[in-house]
Amino acid sequence: MRPMKTIFDKIIQKAEMLNPSHIIAVGVIFSVASTIVIASIMSIIFHGRITSDYLITGIITSFLVSLMLIYMFSRLFSELKGKTEKTASAENYYHTLFDSIQDCVCIISREGKFINVNRTMCNINGYSSSDECIGKSFLENVVDGAEKLTDALNRAIGGEIVHIEYSSRVKDGAIMWWDSVFSPIKESDGSIKSILRISRDITGKKQTDERLNANIIDLRRARIASLNIMEDLRHEIFEHRKTEELLKERTLELEKLNKTLEERIKEEIDKSRKKDRLLQHQSRLAAMGEMISAIAHQWRQPLNAIGLIIQDFKDAYEFGELDKEYLSVNVEKGMEIVKSMSRTIDDFRNFFRPDKEKTEFDVKESIS
Repeated sequence: MRPMKTIFDKIIQKAEMLNPSHIIAVGVIFSVASTIVIASIMSIIFHGRITSDYLITGIITSFLVSLMLIYMFSRLFSELKGKTEKTASAENYYHTLFDSIQDCVCIISREGKFINVNRTMCNINGYSSSDECIGKSFLENVVDGAEKLTDALNRAIGGEIVHIEYSSRVKDGAIMWWDSVFSPIKESDGSIKSILRISRDITGKKQTDERLNANIIDLRRARIASLNIMEDLRHEIFEHRKTEELLKERTLELEKLNKTLEERIKEEIDKSRKKDRLLQHQSRLAAMGEMISAIAHQWRQPLNAIGLIIQDFKDAYEFGELDKEYLSVNVEKGMEIVKSMSRTIDDFRNFFRPDKEKTEFDVKESIS
């Protein structure tokens, strides 16, 4: 039954392409001609010539056959007209439904070319008609997600229903985001020659998500900042408490200090006086040391002179020069040196006296 139905469908498809009146006329002419030819052949076979009986019989038969053919073709074309009207109605319904869908709907070939697109897709993308899209690659104007689209097409060709999100650039340059579903369109023999793609504009949703994510990030940053502030406040409270405790300790110490302040002041005054006396003593010792050092420095030359005078006595004695005059001169020199040494002691002693009075003196005399 299925091969016959297939043949009948093919005949109907061919017949739909012809004018019904032409088909009926050709059928009647063919039936009349074939009936007359068959009657003539039978008359020649049975009688050796064409007789009027067979010819009349053939005409009548051809008339009847023509009536049957007219009836059959009328029924056939009535069915064809009904099918054509139903097909036209279905196509009109399909196109109306296809163009009235608020989502972007398109049919894509296995090679990734647009076969058909609905009015919504043209309007959203800024095209005046579907002719601007048909024949173009479905990857044209894709901004983000070309690999995902190619994979979705291949999986849909394999029989899967695939859901993806991607972005593309419309005619005016704006970038839009789409939530798309790829579904295979199966033929009567089960093969897949085209893919149905339904895309929904989710640009607003994406922008809302981006703003929401930005708000979430801001909230997280604000939360982190508030946590940091709370931590700083805790630290400050802790430090404040520590400061209060330290202040209490210092207050107690200060109270104790106030109680023993007079005793400590007396102790410190005594310690200070002891230190002053010790410093004065040390200062005197140092001054005495300096004075002794200075006296020793000033006495070194006079002592050398006295030593030379004493040595000269020995030499004078050996050479017979030691007489009364010699003794008188050298004794006088020695006494002068001794007086000079005595004055040196007096000078240094007066220099370190704190009650020494200021007097005028001649620099030349002091130097000489």
